[in-house]
Amino acid sequence: MPIRCAIYRVAHQSRIEQVTECLRPEQVALDAEEGKKTDLYCENTWSLKVMKQNDVVKEMLATIAELYETEANPQGPYTAKALLVAPFLAPFELAAPCALDSDIRTILAASSHPVARSVLAAQHLLNWGSNPVESNTQAEIAALISVLTLMGPDGPIIAPDLRLGLIYMKPYSYYPLHLHDADETYAIVSGQALWTAGNETKMRGVGSMVHHPSLMPHAFRTGAEGFLAVWRWSGDINTHSYAFTETLETALNPEAHPAEISAIG
Repeated sequence: MPIRCAIYRVAHQSRIEQVTECLRPEQVALDAEEGKKTDLYCENTWSLKVMKQNDVVKEMLATIAELYETEANPQGPYTAKALLVAPFLAPFELAAPCALDSDIRTILAASSHPVARSVLAAQHLLNWGSNPVESNTQAEIAALISVLTLMGPDGPIIAPDLRLGLIYMKPYSYYPLHLHDADETYAIVSGQALWTAGNETKMRGVGSMVHHPSLMPHAFRTGAEGFLAVWRWSGDINTHSYAFTETLETALNPEAHPAEISAIG
């Protein structure tokens, strides 16, 4: 229930109690009925607001589902279906802006990709910072990105065998080589990055879909734009296997990757 409605109800109930002795019984009953109507109005208003908010989120999920429907991996269509039918653990409500909210909005607004547009429309409802592997990541590396989990065993959309969300990475950053048990597919919807997947390193931009089989080392380096992508884990989606294969010193040392730095500009 909205705070202002709750405050009104408390104040209204207090007024009834204070004047009960001075009013006729029928007047007390009338005031009590008025309070009930106020409560019902507030609850209905809140319910309609939540429904509209959830409609925005559902439209975003449908747009992401269309994206994964095109994935060659069989998990793509399976993910698309899950996005459309999996239950919400709780309604999506107004979320506090994350530390990188302004940067995320800027990179989304710069893209014409349908997913970027739908995410921007729902941005005020998205709880960025819900990174399921942050405890496995050193603080200096975690600070380079912001992660949003949309679907997984713990919600907010329930899926026992999938994890899915969004990732934003700052400009001029390097997220070092890492791996995990889960199969993973990224779909870039804004910006670009020099992407390493196993033995291949190439520039990936809007519209690119990159698949990492289980335990394939992968890394990203951004230029002036940064990037924003949808990510999906399937298979063995445990988080304890998430590990880096480069030391922090190597990852943050520009001299360790001269060719990549030259390529990104």
